[in-house]
Amino acid sequence: MPLAPIEPSTHTVYSSETIALENPASFFPLVDALTDPCLPPPSSPERQMVEMNLALHAATPKLEAMFEWYRDTQSRSWEGGDVDVDKECGSWVDCGSQISGTSSSKPKPKILPFDHTHPKTLARPPHTAILYASPSSSNFRALHSYLYSLSSEVNPRVECILRWAPPASKDGVVAGERSYLSWYGVTLDLKKTDYLALDDRRSGSKSSSTESGGRAIDESSEEVVDFILELMESYPVPENYTWDSSHPLAEDELLAIGIQATQLITSSTNPLTTLTKLTQNFPSYASLLARRVVVGEELDQEIRNNHVGKVQGGINAVWLNGGVVGEGEVNPFGLLRLLYRERPLVLSLTSEPLSLTRRQAITLLTHPTIAAAQGEEGGVLEGLFDASDRQEGGGVVVWWNDLRKDSRYKKWSESLEVLLRPSYPGTFPQTKHHLFNIVAVLDLSKTSSINFLTQAVSGIIQRGFGFRWGVAPVLSNNEGQKMGRLFHYMIENFGRAKTMGFFKKVSQIQTLTDQTATSINWPFIRSEYDTLVLAQSESENFVPRDLDSVVGDGEKEEELAKASAYAKRLAVDGSGSGESGHVFVNGKPFDMDDDFLRSMQTEIGQQLQFLQAMVMYTGAVTDTDDDAIDNYFYDRPTTAPKRNNPGRGLKIMDLGKVFGRDDGMEGGRFVILTPESLARIGFIRNPRNASPPSHHIDQMHSSLMPHVLSNPFLYKLSSSRLLRVLGLSSHIATPNSGPPNGYHE
Repeated sequence: MPLAPIEPSTHTVYSSETIALENPASFFPLVDALTDPCLPPPSSPERQMVEMNLALHAATPKLEAMFEWYRDTQSRSWEGGDVDVDKECGSWVDCGSQISGTSSSKPKPKILPFDHTHPKTLARPPHTAILYASPSSSNFRALHSYLYSLSSEVNPRVECILRWAPPASKDGVVAGERSYLSWYGVTLDLKKTDYLALDDRRSGSKSSSTESGGRAIDESSEEVVDFILELMESYPVPENYTWDSSHPLAEDELLAIGIQATQLITSSTNPLTTLTKLTQNFPSYASLLARRVVVGEELDQEIRNNHVGKVQGGINAVWLNGGVVGEGEVNPFGLLRLLYRERPLVLSLTSEPLSLTRRQAITLLTHPTIAAAQGEEGGVLEGLFDASDRQEGGGVVVWWNDLRKDSRYKKWSESLEVLLRPSYPGTFPQTKHHLFNIVAVLDLSKTSSINFLTQAVSGIIQRGFGFRWGVAPVLSNNEGQKMGRLFHYMIENFGRAKTMGFFKKVSQIQTLTDQTATSINWPFIRSEYDTLVLAQSESENFVPRDLDSVVGDGEKEEELAKASAYAKRLAVDGSGSGESGHVFVNGKPFDMDDDFLRSMQTEIGQQLQFLQAMVMYTGAVTDTDDDAIDNYFYDRPTTAPKRNNPGRGLKIMDLGKVFGRDDGMEGGRFVILTPESLARIGFIRNPRNASPPSHHIDQMHSSLMPHVLSNPFLYKLSSSRLLRVLGLSSHIATPNSGPPNGYHE
């Protein structure tokens, strides 16, 4: 992509902003070096990335936002007289109360998202100076050097913020006002709609000539065309071969033409050029490609291996260092973001202590084991737990439907080949095998659990989806234990259909009476239970029990103990997140919230794709063992038998990103206690006093403890003696021994 025309005086702006996208810490040193006439232009270690950003004009949106904000907010006339700051000063400094060189005043400036700030520290200096910079002005170098030196002191008093001012006006027109924004534009391509097998673009020209084979030669592209044709003609001539481009390709010749094109590209000395020219002129090469190029056994086997567990035929896929690149990332800006993410990982492998070569680092990252963990298979099997009740001896999970026995599924297929049939999006295969087992762990004393059971679960079953639903009552409180006893008693004596009808009536009455109630109303439970018992007594030889004896029955203590053990093993006993309940989709845990059904559909879709690959390519899933199918995801080696308490609001953060790449996290704030240690201890300043006495002291505290511990002589000294040596005894009051106040391991 050609660069947009840029005024010579603004090259510094575009270059520094573009390089800052790659390395923000280099912005101020780079501007200082670019504007210093005594120094040669600096070289950047990230040259290729910077050149790509320059070609994409990646910094243009940020600069345009900065210029637009300046034009909208910075008035050209100030109180106390008409002052044209741009003409009078060129570059100027806003200190919040006064503009340098004038007597005009303004409100205190604010920090904006596109500002360049120096220094970047946790505790900001007491004063802020904003430099509105125009590199072409005569006073820019002096103002920048002065503020940069003030903000670079050991204990800086001034925080320097740099904002670029719009380019100077020329004859009323702002220079460089028309800027190019990459990825935005309109183009009109006119071409013939006929899909031709011959290149007839110069067929009517006198300058065109044909060879004996009838190939048309374009003088402007003769070298490229000859290169591809010579590459195809380098393959052996098959028996009974006659090249006639006018003869259409047969159906069997089209089956392998894609693999043949891959063979041609991989055998070229310049694969990228071959790929580009072949795809742009594919019709003219199709006949010779299909009838001449022979696919090697190694490439054929590699393509077959890619179809097994990696990507299905007919689907495009891109990998970067073994990681899958999403379709939305296949564009220049998306690839740049991925390269930003991958480069620190590669550098960590090529630097000490590993010191791998780049080829070794790439080989490690693309190893099949690591690639499999980063692919779709690892995503489907990641974070699974054994949600079956086999460890408790059974009797905990009550399965609400049975795909093999229930009459509603009697016409469904008993073969797993139904997974391979084409289907519409949002539909699922109708097979009698329990491929998708969903266990809902619910506190039945809550109205939300009753509503979910009678509305969502019942509705999905009635609509004929091939999901097996199970319910495991939570017994974390007295009300939940009562409902658990009632639930098991009704399932055992009344059956699933009448139990579901009972809960539906309770839900309807509760909704009509009080929609805001969060717990069930026991009078409603008693009334509906008595009605059900009366109808059951009249129709069958059955001696029912009253509600009080059922909910207070001590005969179900064994089932309750199993349920408690099950809830504790899977961390669903009410001590963690998921107050409304938990649901396990083939062992993948979800909180029962408003987004659960959407998440369930997405998860089952991914699991279906995984099962299709297992049936089609590997044969790991067969329909010979029903029990193995029911527990397939539970019996995977990566499935955990026990789940720790996930807690609430857990958020994992990268400390390097939190404190910035230039904030010294590797410069002494972490320490390894012993050479064989597999972990590091970090010390971060956490003072009791919210206002630290000095920015310099606050910075030094964060790296003081690691330095003391790593020194064999200093760590034996008392804290009071260390403070006296450092000259900090008057600032911090500490006990006679131990680390200074404010440090916590």
